[in-house]
Amino acid sequence: MSVTAMDAAALVLPEAHTPREAHALEAFLGRGPEIGSLKAEIGSLRLVNAAGESMEVPGQLVEVLAAAAGMFAHGEGVAIAAIERELSTTEAARLLGMSRPSLVRLLDTDQIPSRKVGTHRRVQLRHLLAYRRQRLVQQRQAYEDLMVEADALGLDE
Repeated sequence: MSVTAMDAAALVLPEAHTPREAHALEAFLGRGPEIGSLKAEIGSLRLVNAAGESMEVPGQLVEVLAAAAGMFAHGEGVAIAAIERELSTTEAARLLGMSRPSLVRLLDTDQIPSRKVGTHRRVQLRHLLAYRRQRLVQQRQAYEDLMVEADALGLDE
């Protein structure tokens, strides 16, 4: 998603002091960098306004805050945009970080469900996110298997 295609109000860039504060917030929320995109068990959070009124923040919003804090901690900007529930193949490929032809191969082999609207394909966001979670789990398992094999062969650093 390019910055030029976004509403300027939805883009937040970190200030010079923000990464330090964001590291502290990320740690406070209990989300370490090793968690990545996998669903983490994050505790509840309560906000209190200047009038002393408070409310509990839903878990999903705490996850959004933790993700934004992690990005700020690394000096990255954060863009907040609404995501359509159904995406084009170009949008879906961008979300997964792959080329459109690679995504189409996954759709052709039914690894990700899709539907046709005329000659165009549409992919539901929930199917993309499920595939991304599954792929991340597989990648982590492959990495762990590789580390076990490297240890068995004595290939320590």
